[in-house]
Amino acid sequence: MIGAGGAARDYAAIHQFGGTIDRAPYSTKVRHRTDAKGNLVRHGGGKNLAVFARQKRDPHEQFRETWASVDAYQITIPARPYLPFTGTSAGATLQPEAAQSVLDVMMRMLRDSLA
Repeated sequence: MIGAGGAARDYAAIHQFGGTIDRAPYSTKVRHRTDAKGNLVRHGGGKNLAVFARQKRDPHEQFRETWASVDAYQITIPARPYLPFTGTSAGATLQPEAAQSVLDVMMRMLRDSLA
């Protein structure tokens, strides 16, 4: 048996078997840097590349705070198996080579404990 507790369990399963994650809508505060005139500072003069501001540290640093809404969305993660199993999450079976390795370790432990 291979186990993981808490959030690690879901994280491990989604990577082993793949799946879809549904994200709920949410709102968040966004802080953008501004120049002395209140215009947004842009990366490399790009039209859509605003610079995010850090927490205000310098009293002369200019920034603009706004709230942004993010709609619900889905994330699809392909299966990236890292454990030696075949089948689905409901009926996973250890691959023969891995099963033999586990048995070898168990037999070695038993022999060492009886010696």
